[in-house]
Amino acid sequence: MNVSEHHAGGRLIRSRWLGTTRPGQPPLVVVPGLGALGYLHPTIRACAEWTVAFLLDLPGYGSADTAGSPSSLHAVTTAVADWLRVVPREPVLLLGHSTGAQAALHAALAVPERVVGLVLAGPTFPPQARTWGALSVRVARTAVRERPGEIPAVWPEYVRSRGRFLSLLGTGMAARPEDAIGDVTCPLLVLRGSHDAVSPHDWAQRLGAGGTCRTLPGAHNFPFTHPQATSEAVRSLR
Repeated sequence: MNVSEHHAGGRLIRSRWLGTTRPGQPPLVVVPGLGALGYLHPTIRACAEWTVAFLLDLPGYGSADTAGSPSSLHAVTTAVADWLRVVPREPVLLLGHSTGAQAALHAALAVPERVVGLVLAGPTFPPQARTWGALSVRVARTAVRERPGEIPAVWPEYVRSRGRFLSLLGTGMAARPEDAIGDVTCPLLVLRGSHDAVSPHDWAQRLGAGGTCRTLPGAHNFPFTHPQATSEAVRSLR
């Protein structure tokens, strides 16, 4: 996995990337959920077969150099939008997973000229899951459908964040993506896993009403367990 560093909006932002630019295929930029990176590597590798794919290393997670960066949905959204303004040479396909879907949505609205397609994968949180208790129940129901191999893929970033991901989680629960989704003007694709109680079918359908909604195999972390299916769905967005 290649690593690049850029200064955008007065902060250092790293990205991991694979692949090369292909004619007729925009670059893909992926925003991780809760700052974790490793679980999205399989999807990055799959997408690198048809375009150059970037995985944003959100400030404060993948590197100790940015440990003092704010950790909130607004801060992540701002970092993504700043990076999109200065780094890609052309407009991109923007994919966000989980809380990263919320950040990707608002970044696409902040810099619409830099985004040619938006993918919300496992978008969080439906209105009925916006309390810690209700969310915990849904996470437990979904976790039994996940694979143990996901733990080592996300644990290093969570440890490095020193609990800061809880701030991102809390601000994500307070957000209302349903109020912003109607302002999206680029092609929209909403993806969810068939066993995902965190991003249920009715919620995905509600967000995807202005575009396309698809259910893929797997649970909340289907980009880890089913990267090829995820890649093919993203590539189909026009």
